[in-house]
Amino acid sequence: MAEPAVPPVPVLVLSGTVGAGKTTVLHEASALLVERGVPHLCVDVDALSYTFPRPADDPFGQRVALANLEAVWRTARQAGATRALLARVVEARADLDGFRRAIPGAEITIVRVVAPAPVVDERLAGREVGAGLDWHRHRAVELAGILDRAAVEDATVANGGRPVRAVATDALVAAGWLDA
Repeated sequence: MAEPAVPPVPVLVLSGTVGAGKTTVLHEASALLVERGVPHLCVDVDALSYTFPRPADDPFGQRVALANLEAVWRTARQAGATRALLARVVEARADLDGFRRAIPGAEITIVRVVAPAPVVDERLAGREVGAGLDWHRHRAVELAGILDRAAVEDATVANGGRPVRAVATDALVAAGWLDA
């Protein structure tokens, strides 16, 4: 007897370097969906990865984050969520396999949030201090290069000098969740 088909689940992952504004855009996109009555899960996946210690072979806590995402999705689905809106850096298409295991039926769209380097630096300076600021500044440049080379995104939205509502709307339109 065949297994029952898993219904498709639209998943939008907002990716981008640190300081690009993924989390801010995530929350605004969620607000837009709430205004329209669209049932969804909204998660900054980074928050699901915060553990200490982290294994040497998983410095960004991806395995923990995805295991937690699976549990959170299961609960959200039971509560009525029909899609998932996530923020998380995606460095390679192969990384999406873990999201598909965490969210069965996931049909993933990656929208990369980008901002000019001076804007990223200003944002980081406003939220980080001491050694954390230095680390994030270095990581922002490093990660921007990785993401440029990988080009895993399905679409890109500019997030420098524009209202966050416009950026979030563009991300949702790019994913096909809102009409243009």
